[in-house]
Amino acid sequence: MTPSLTLFTELLYAHVRADVDLGPQQDLFGVIGFQSFSVSAANPFNPFGEVVGIAVLTPPEYVNSQTTDFVRPVIGARGTLLSNWQWEASAWDSEDKSISMSQHLNDVAAQTALNSSDPSTALNPFTAGPPGSPQLLQSVSYWQRSVTKGQLLAATGFVRGPLMQLPAGPLNMVFGAEYNHTRFIQIRCRHRPFLARMQPITALATPPLQKRRFHYSPVTETHRPVLHWH
Repeated sequence: MTPSLTLFTELLYAHVRADVDLGPQQDLFGVIGFQSFSVSAANPFNPFGEVVGIAVLTPPEYVNSQTTDFVRPVIGARGTLLSNWQWEASAWDSEDKSISMSQHLNDVAAQTALNSSDPSTALNPFTAGPPGSPQLLQSVSYWQRSVTKGQLLAATGFVRGPLMQLPAGPLNMVFGAEYNHTRFIQIRCRHRPFLARMQPITALATPPLQKRRFHYSPVTETHRPVLHWH
């Protein structure tokens, strides 16, 4: 603007999306002597005619996705004081937001389907192919949406110049300070199958996790000449 005052600004924006195809996941836990899931005797696909524990089930192919948006505007000014002192001050707001969608097995729905006596709603863990129709496999899973937000509010400023004249040269000094305010928020929520991913089940939403941190500090620097060669 003038020889002794300059305004500056900067804007940075980034958008990143990542999709991870995990493939069919065998989520049912089981070892010899203990199984978390069982197939009832009423299941029409149970060849044993009695309750049996299982440890393998191929649910739908899981795809996890995450999108991240980042923005950081900066504004500042710099100039001169008197004839040989310089100053600078700047502030910025750095924010990022990540939305993650991940698919998980609904344990209760899976066990209900393993207990079902209706061939259209019963899971068949004894087949080498899919254990049910695509609609049935989707009904035993749910989407979890996780929103993570981070923010950094910061400001910094300094003045610098010669404080006094020494025999070997000027004693240059820098005086400044900086301030940071950091905030972190995470929200997780489950979603119903068959419905839009953005429609949450309120009862299954977890309370938001919020953290804050404040930081400020003074800054000083000295440049003192020791020898002066003629």
